[in-house]
Amino acid sequence: MFSFFIKRALYAIPVLFTVATAVFFLSHAIPGNPVDIILGEQALPADRERLSEQLNLDKPIALQYVYFLKGLVKGQWGQSLFDRKDVMTLIKERYPLTLHLAGASRDTAP
Repeated sequence: MFSFFIKRALYAIPVLFTVATAVFFLSHAIPGNPVDIILGEQALPADRERLSEQLNLDKPIALQYVYFLKGLVKGQWGQSLFDRKDVMTLIKERYPLTLHLAGASRDTAP
């Protein structure tokens, strides 16, 4: 039984890597600039440049991808665009209720 869980965990690694890679490149394929979304189009050029540097958007896409993967591994998933809170903190806040809801929604039909 333990070996089953180990095999499943090992199979999950390439799946998670593939999903993370797809999310990264699809998010870069979306038209528009994330800096415009965060600051608005009326932002000062200096503010736009500073935010681009903070988000590593001024770097080549290959280097952005490396930073993205490092952040995923370290648990540094950035800030929410809506709440301006750390994404990991938001996940930790909502995870217990998500588990409760998932447990309550189990199919109990015979």
